Amino acid sequence: MFNDSEHIVAIFAIGPYDIIGTDNKLPWHSDKDFYFFKKATVNHPCIFGTTTFYNLPHYPLCSRGNIVCSRKFPKFQPMPTDNGTKYIKTNSIENAIKISRIIYPYKTIFVCGGGSIYKYVIDKKVADVLYVSEIYSDALATDVQHNSEKYTYFPVDFRRDYVQSDVLNVNGVD
Repeated sequence: MFNDSEHIVAIFAIGPYDIIGTDNKLPWHSDKDFYFFKKATVNHPCIFGTTTFYNLPHYPLCSRGNIVCSRKFPKFQPMPTDNGTKYIKTNSIENAIKISRIIYPYKTIFVCGGGSIYKYVIDKKVADVLYVSEIYSDALATDVQHNSEKYTYFPVDFRRDYVQSDVLNVNGVD
């Protein structure tokens, strides 16, 4: 289905009870995780869903190919920005991967969320590697137990089909 000259990597941080967010934001701040994400993704194409992309603190991300997916977008639409970094809108994950392979040949493609995009690339076995930052905080775990409805959870059980070889464990948050 896809040219497999390089890997397709789903990269994400996951908290206690498999939480990945609250109010379209990360429920923690971890300099170690941000550094890990930046080091892994710089100079590579990154695929985002619209909610994840437009909720980044600064978008598009510099020094990366930013590709944003939504069924509402056209097949291919380059978008200029004020800071000169461009991004591309497309209507499917498949097209995002094709565009990445054309514009960024021989580069690893990073899938950066959100939930429905992670679900697709893991369920369909599109991602062949996972980079997971496991974030743990006692206070966060307690809050999840008492206020579970306010959190967004990772949409699939990724542990069943993947060997976790690239995991960053972060105890406590910055």
